[in-house]
Amino acid sequence: MFFQSKRVLAINVLSFSSSSARPLLRQTVAEWGRHRHVAVVDSVFLESIHAAHDHESSHCHAHDEAGEDLGLLDAHKISHALHALDLDGVDVLLLENGGSAACQALNDLGEVLRVAVFSVRDGELKPLKFPPFFQKADAVVIQDMDQADALGFDLSKARANVRSVAPQAALLEASARTGTGLGEWYAFLEAGLKRFEA
Repeated sequence: MFFQSKRVLAINVLSFSSSSARPLLRQTVAEWGRHRHVAVVDSVFLESIHAAHDHESSHCHAHDEAGEDLGLLDAHKISHALHALDLDGVDVLLLENGGSAACQALNDLGEVLRVAVFSVRDGELKPLKFPPFFQKADAVVIQDMDQADALGFDLSKARANVRSVAPQAALLEASARTGTGLGEWYAFLEAGLKRFEA
């Protein structure tokens, strides 16, 4: 409700590896961000917050000492991030999640939408191996499609597997490197923003 009250489309972006989600998010900021104000909370952003507030927050410091993965987002980390991030004028806030797939699936970040990203390098069986990761997704993005043929990725099986665990999700196929499918991704983001434009 917080993000909705601010009219910010906050998207919880789950991924098995930053190598699949991060290029997509960077390209989104670089290209689509020319038309919309896009902000990103990722592990780099969180590390900068921890460094700046290490002397003020023993709680954050204790997390670091415990070896917690800063890439795995939870409500506490989002709260810290929002103190350092001015949301005025932000259209879309991309929350780049990471760490344990099980924890990502469970953590509610107060997001407006949830997107699950997996790479063709993960294989077409990934949705069947980790159903909770996909089940609440508003969209599933199959990333690195430019590598699909070389890796023998069976796209038809991948589509069927996604549909079996997340029939409600929009299914998008993209390559941040070549730009394939990014138009559909941006259209998904625009559609999400329409809820605030009524």
